[in-house]
Amino acid sequence: MKKTNYLVPLFWVMFFLISCGSAKIERFEVENYKVGSEGTVFLKVWSYGGRSQDAVGKAKRNAIEAVLFRGVPENNGVKGRKPLVSISQREEHKKFFEEFLSENGSYHTFVNLSNEGSVRASDRLRVGNQYKIGVLVLVQLQSLRTYLEEKGIIKGFADGF
Repeated sequence: MKKTNYLVPLFWVMFFLISCGSAKIERFEVENYKVGSEGTVFLKVWSYGGRSQDAVGKAKRNAIEAVLFRGVPENNGVKGRKPLVSISQREEHKKFFEEFLSENGSYHTFVNLSNEGSVRASDRLRVGNQYKIGVLVLVQLQSLRTYLEEKGIIKGFADGF
């Protein structure tokens, strides 16, 4: 009887760990790289992938996700930024963001790889069985904000007064 009492909780713990492991969580880091021109943000995005090309390919989307949902921390004297979208706005417009951030989504129009996808050797790291790649990305912040305002996702500056 004691063995049975021990095995049931163990079974549930194993089930929980296996089910949580199947959820795909995108892992990336972002930092302000330098001051961009008016209406832009120049970021260094560290993305992870099984191949280095996978990580470079994820950099654009990760940069947009950071600007939208995470914000960007202050770095090297470059002022940090709060996220454009609140948690409640993200949940309220979940379908919009799924489409916007899909592989062929319209987020591509608001972001450019500044170094055409080429990566310096110092920005290419092997971490376990993955690559961690640092890519310089330019986000058209003002255009993105205007787009989200037009779609009714966020309020404009004038709406707050």
